[in-house]
Amino acid sequence: MSFPAIDDLHLKRPTIIDINLDALCRNFLKIAQHVGRANVMPILKANAYGCGLIPCAKALQNAGAKSFGVALLQEAVDLRRAGISIPILVLGGLLGGQIDHYLHYDLDMTASSVFK
Repeated sequence: MSFPAIDDLHLKRPTIIDINLDALCRNFLKIAQHVGRANVMPILKANAYGCGLIPCAKALQNAGAKSFGVALLQEAVDLRRAGISIPILVLGGLLGGQIDHYLHYDLDMTASSVFK
C-alpha cells in the first residue's frame, strides 16, 4: 500500500497568524497608562510568542518601550544586531562562557544563584 507524500497541502496545518503591529503598540500604550510611573517591560521570548521578534521589538521601541525581556542570550543578540538600543534583560540563567557576550552587547542578566 502506498501513501501520498506527507507534504501534501491537505495534511498541513491551516494555521496563520496576522500581527497588527499598530494594535500591539496601542495595547502596550494602554497598559503603560494604567501603571503610572512604572515601566512596562514587554517580554519577547520565543520569537515574541510566535509573532516575530524583530518586527515586534522595533514597533514597541518606537512606541516608547524602555526595555525588553527575552528568555535566551541568542534572542538578545538578535535584537542588538537588528538595531534595538534599549536595555534588554535575559531571563534565562547565565551559562559558562557567555559573560563576554553580555558585556559586548550591553545586556542585563538575571542572577539565579549567589554561586554563579
